Amino acid sequence: MKKIKYKILLTFLVTASIFIISTGVYSIFNLINLNEMEVSTISKLLSDDYDRMIKNQVQSAVNVLDTYYDFYKKGIMTESQAQEWAKKVIKGLSYDEEGYFWIDDVNGILIAHPMIPDKEGANRIDIKDPNGTELIKELISAARDDKNFGYTNFMWEKPQNVGTGNLSPKRAYSQIFKPWNWVVSTGNYVDSIDVIVEEEKGKLRSNLLKNIIAIAGFVISSLIVTTIVSMFLSRKISDPITELVRAFEKDSDGKIMMQEIKSNSKDEIGALAQTLNDMAMQVKGFIDGVAQVSQSVTDSSGLVEKNMTALNGEIQKISLATEEISAGMEETAASSEEMNANASEIVGSVESIASKSHEALLSVKEISERAENLKSNLNRAVENGASLLSQIKNNLDESIEDSKSVIQINELTDAIMVITGQTNLLALNAAIEAARAGEAGKGFAVVAEEIRTLAEDSKVTAERIQSIIKTVVKAVDNLVINSKELLNFIEVNVVGDYDLMMGASDEYSSDANNLETLVSDFSLLAESLNSSIHNMMKAIDEITASTNEGAENTNNILQKVILVTEKSDGLLDYVNESNSYSENLTDLISKFKM
Repeated sequence: MKKIKYKILLTFLVTASIFIISTGVYSIFNLINLNEMEVSTISKLLSDDYDRMIKNQVQSAVNVLDTYYDFYKKGIMTESQAQEWAKKVIKGLSYDEEGYFWIDDVNGILIAHPMIPDKEGANRIDIKDPNGTELIKELISAARDDKNFGYTNFMWEKPQNVGTGNLSPKRAYSQIFKPWNWVVSTGNYVDSIDVIVEEEKGKLRSNLLKNIIAIAGFVISSLIVTTIVSMFLSRKISDPITELVRAFEKDSDGKIMMQEIKSNSKDEIGALAQTLNDMAMQVKGFIDGVAQVSQSVTDSSGLVEKNMTALNGEIQKISLATEEISAGMEETAASSEEMNANASEIVGSVESIASKSHEALLSVKEISERAENLKSNLNRAVENGASLLSQIKNNLDESIEDSKSVIQINELTDAIMVITGQTNLLALNAAIEAARAGEAGKGFAVVAEEIRTLAEDSKVTAERIQSIIKTVVKAVDNLVINSKELLNFIEVNVVGDYDLMMGASDEYSSDANNLETLVSDFSLLAESLNSSIHNMMKAIDEITASTNEGAENTNNILQKVILVTEKSDGLLDYVNESNSYSENLTDLISKFKM
């Protein structure tokens, strides 16, 4: 059992080592991050303090310019005097040991500089530092456009390094004085900040190294202690397990020796030993019981096999009967589906008849409406014709009386022209109405054409009367004769034809109404037939569904009968297999030595 002992020892060591080493690495990593953060914080604090300092200094210098500008505004001095005094004061200002101020205008002209007064008035807009930074442009842009919040970084030689090419970082702050467009600037070398940061970084690095060494020592000592503790615990756990295994070892014949385990342990291993002792007693009783049950199973298996054989014979008979029922149900279902298909064709035909009858009903209604319109139009035409006939007759009577007067011939010809125009219009209307009447209006159409022709002749005659005024009297006599004949023709023939057309239109309207009633009844009958066939279709569908369901259920019964047969055959196999298991179980029981 040394193997389990080493596994337990290895488990303790690996787990504890991973935890201790991970804790040490994590602590070292955090110390390194904290060290870097502290260095960064110190550098930022120093830079921010420097930025605030030079910004406050420049604002103080701008306040000086404000003072002298107020003197100028109040008239205490002229603008040039105020500017000169302001330049002198700014050039005299200083802070710390090397801090000073200078002034440029927005065009890059140097206004005041305490270190290079000889260059005042010169344009320095193109000055660059050795790295190519356009210094004056950057200062003006920072002040006027608030670029980089007014700050400018550049490289420049310190006074003691002039001409050596040794550059040092410098940071300036600029602010514009708008009344005079002056840019006030100051700046200083910031390499001293880097020196302070490096000193602090060295101190922090030294502390970090001490902390890392302390953590490494702690990790190593923890690993040693963990190894000793793990060895003790692994032996404490593995020894009782060894005793448990020995209690169930095999003898020389390969039989398991189930012995009582003696253990004084009060922990879970002691409880396990007691449980195994109880289990050994229960296994002994179980083996005795299994031996008895095994014999009973063998006896029962023979009886079950005999009964299952008889059951299989009965199930085969049920299966044959079920197959016959299923075939009959399938035939019934096929017949129902064929009836359903035929009924569907009938439904389509009936629906088509109903649709056509509805369309016919709409057409008949249109015919009825047209008949009524024709009757109404004929009534109006008759009334207009009677009125016109009466008017023409009265006009002819007056014309006959006035025909003796040659002076009134022109007026008479004009009246005749009007009458012929109205007659032509009446003939045209009569022809249209006759065309609408169809076969019934053919005769009336002939009369209307005669009237129109007569109207045209009358017009020609009137024009001739106007052209041959000398033969007016003779033409008037002829016109009187012809007019009387025309009136007689209209009264005898045209009015009679009007009456015939009115009768025909009445019959046309009556026939249309009768046809509408007949088609409407037929449409209702078709709809009723359609509804009845739909009800029949629904009943056939229900019969088909029921038949299909019956066939499906019969098939399900058949499948279940087949399944029962298969299960029965399987059960016989299980009975035979059970006999085999009983024999195997007896062999297994013999391997235990109580």
